[in-house]
Amino acid sequence: MSKTDKDGLSYSVMLQCEFGLRLKESLAIKQDTIKEALRTNVLRLTDSDGTKNGRSRDIPIRTIEQKELLKTVSNFQKEDNLKSFAFTQTLKEQYSFVNNLKYEFNKAYNNEHYH
Repeated sequence: MSKTDKDGLSYSVMLQCEFGLRLKESLAIKQDTIKEALRTNVLRLTDSDGTKNGRSRDIPIRTIEQKELLKTVSNFQKEDNLKSFAFTQTLKEQYSFVNNLKYEFNKAYNNEHYH
């Protein structure tokens, strides 16, 4: 795994902690979604961001830390020309990447409930 991949996964975990995102959401979140959130102070996730059952949801940005994290993530994605943190080209490949990552995590930590 490259340094970019590891950094992306670190940011993914930070997004999960700060916003309560699911694994798939934190990896599939798009650069445009983050830009819009920084503009509106609402993180609006849609099916293209990997939401559960394709249902959109809005998460208000309430703290300076949340906003700073989104800025950092946005800059990281721009610098490395990433559309998301799932290091694949198509949405289908991204979902496969996320499911494989989830499987490996659960296997490594004997956890069957990580989603």
